[in-house]
Amino acid sequence: MCGIVGYYGPSSRLRELAGALDLGLQNLSHRGPDDHGTWEDVRDAAALGFGHRRLSIIDLSPSGHQPMVSANGRYSTVFNGEIYNFREIRTELAAQGVQFRSTSDTEVVLEAYALWGIAAVERFIGMFALAIWDRIEQRLLLIRDRAGVKPLYFFLHEGILAFASELRGLQPFRSWPRELDHGALGEFFQFGYIAGNRTIFRAVRVVEPRTWTSYSTSEGLRSGRYWSLESAASKVDVPRDENAAKEHLSRLLESACAYRLVSDVPVGIFLSGGIDSSLVTAIISSRLGADTRTYTIGFAEAAYDESQWAKAVAAHLGTHHTSERLTMDEAERAVECWGDLFDEPFGDTSAIPTMLVARLARTQVKVALSADGGDELFGGYVNYSTIPNKIRALERVPAPLRRFIGHAMASRGGAALAANIIGLRSRGSFDKSEDRVRKLTEALLRRDSAGVFELAVSHTTPNQVQQLLGTRSVSRPSLSTSSASLEEAMMSWDFHHYLPSDILVKVDRMTMRVGLEGREPLLDHRLAEFAFACPLRFRIGKLGAKHLLRSVLYDLVPRHLIDRPKQGFGIPLASWMRTGRLNVHVRELLSRDSLFGSGLVDPVALKRAVEGFLSGARVDPHRIWLFVAFEFWRRKWLQGYGA
Repeated sequence: MCGIVGYYGPSSRLRELAGALDLGLQNLSHRGPDDHGTWEDVRDAAALGFGHRRLSIIDLSPSGHQPMVSANGRYSTVFNGEIYNFREIRTELAAQGVQFRSTSDTEVVLEAYALWGIAAVERFIGMFALAIWDRIEQRLLLIRDRAGVKPLYFFLHEGILAFASELRGLQPFRSWPRELDHGALGEFFQFGYIAGNRTIFRAVRVVEPRTWTSYSTSEGLRSGRYWSLESAASKVDVPRDENAAKEHLSRLLESACAYRLVSDVPVGIFLSGGIDSSLVTAIISSRLGADTRTYTIGFAEAAYDESQWAKAVAAHLGTHHTSERLTMDEAERAVECWGDLFDEPFGDTSAIPTMLVARLARTQVKVALSADGGDELFGGYVNYSTIPNKIRALERVPAPLRRFIGHAMASRGGAALAANIIGLRSRGSFDKSEDRVRKLTEALLRRDSAGVFELAVSHTTPNQVQQLLGTRSVSRPSLSTSSASLEEAMMSWDFHHYLPSDILVKVDRMTMRVGLEGREPLLDHRLAEFAFACPLRFRIGKLGAKHLLRSVLYDLVPRHLIDRPKQGFGIPLASWMRTGRLNVHVRELLSRDSLFGSGLVDPVALKRAVEGFLSGARVDPHRIWLFVAFEFWRRKWLQGYGA
C-alpha cells in the first residue's frame, strides 16, 4: 500500500518536472511513511519520472523498494496496492524461466507484464493502481483495479502527463490548469460526490476502474477496458439449487478472505456488527481459524450506536476486540478538519467514524479488512426496495396526469392534493418537507425511471442546482434499464459509480490518513461476478436483503445478533449543525468572506436554504452539510491550487 506520483514530458523542462515530483511525494507522505524513492529516464527529447511512498506490507526488506525496474531493463513501475495471488503467478512465471530478486508482489507485477503484456492484469486478484514505463516503445501505461479500490488521477497539458494517487500529489506541477469544472461542482451539490472520470478541476481526470490509459508522443492518449462485470458474470454458471449456490458462495468467501490475510504484518478487521463485517469476521475466525483482532467505534447517541452489537458478535466469535466510544466533541473536531482530509469536494459524513476506527486499529495493526461491497453486490441498501416502489407508483399514474400535477405543484399549487392523488404519502414514500415536495414535483415531470432514480438519490434537485450555480450539473451515466429488474439495474449502477466514487474514496483516504492499509474481501472480482450472475431471488429473497449472504452467516452467528434494522455508519449531523459546534460554521456560510460572497454560488439561493434550515424548516440536513463541506474545502485548497 503506497502513494505514487509521476510525469512524462519534454526533457527541456526536466528541472521543473523533477522538482514537482519531489514535492508531490512530500504531499503523499501520509500514504507511505516507511520508505520513498524516485527514478528517472531521460532521453534526448523526453523525460519520465516515477516517485513512490511505501507502506511496507509484503517483503519488508529493501528488495521491495520502488520504483522497480524489470530484469531485462525494458520496463519500470510504481505500484500502489496488493496482488494477493502473487505467489501463484510467481510460480507460473518461474516455470517460464523468470528469475526473481525479491519476494515482493511488485516484482511479480513487473515480470508478468514483461511476459504477457496487458493480459497479465486479467490474472491479478487484488487492488491496484499502477504505472508501467516501456523504455523501448516510450509509452507510459496507467492501470486501475476492477472495483476501483485504489485511486489514480492524471492530467495531460502542454505535452506533459502527470499522475498521482491523490490530487494533492499533482499540485506542484505548474503546467496543470486550475480551472474549476462547474458541472462537477453542480454534481457535488446534487449528489454529495463527483462520479466517473472527472474531478472538480476540468483538466484532471480519473483512471476509471477496470481500465487502462496509455500515453506516448507518437500515439497520444489512448484508453481501453480489460474487464467487464456484465460480460464476466454472463460466463459464470450459478447452481440453480439454492443450497448448492450457498456452498459455492461460501467457498468464494473463504478464498477471498484468505487472500486478504496475505501479509508480513498484523491484520485486523473493522467490525460494526452488521451483516457484512460480521460475515467477514466469522469466515476468518471460524472457517479459516485465524487469530482475529476486531475494532469498533461507538456513539453516545443510541440511534447511531452499533457498538453493543459488534461486541456481542466479537464475543461469540472469540475475537480480540477493541472498542472506543466517539464523543460529540471529538467528532466535531474531526469534522472541522474536513478540508485537510479531502482534496476535492466530498460529502460523505461517514468518513469521520471511518477515520476514527482506522486510527484505533492502527495502534495495533498495519492492515485492516473492511466489508464494503456487500450492499451493492447482494442488494443490501434500503433504496433497492423503496425507489422501485416509488417508480412503480408513479408509473401507475397516466403520463398526462403526472405532468399536469407536476406543473401544478411547480406553480405553488396542489402539493398535498398531488401526493394524495398519487397515493404516495400514505405509503410513507414522501412527506411534507420542502425538499421532498421539490423532488416529487420534478419526478412527476420526468419521462423515464432513470430520471426518477437520479432524483431519488439526490440531496439537491437539478432545479435547485440551477438556482444555486446558474448551471446544471453535467449529466452522469444514466441508470440502464436493460437489466431484468429495476433492483438489479440499481445494484449495477451503484457498483460501477457510487461504490468507487464515494464509498471507496472514503475508505482509501481515511485509512491512508493514518498509515493503515484497508482491504476489501467482498470486492474480490470473483465474488462480484458470482453475485451479478445470481438470480435476484438469491440476492433479495425470503430472508430479506442479502438473502444468500445471510444464509451463509446464519450458520456461523446466531440470527438474534444480526437481525435488526439496517444502520448506516453515520453521525447525528442535523443536531450537530443546529446545536453543536458545527452550528457556528453553518451560520458563517452567510458571511461575506465565505461561500456566500465567493461568487461561486448565488447568495440568495444559499441564504434561503441555510436560513430555512436554521429556522427549523424540514430541509434535508445533508444538503446544508454539503455547503459546509464545500466551504471547508474551498478555504483549504482553492488558494493553494491557484484556482
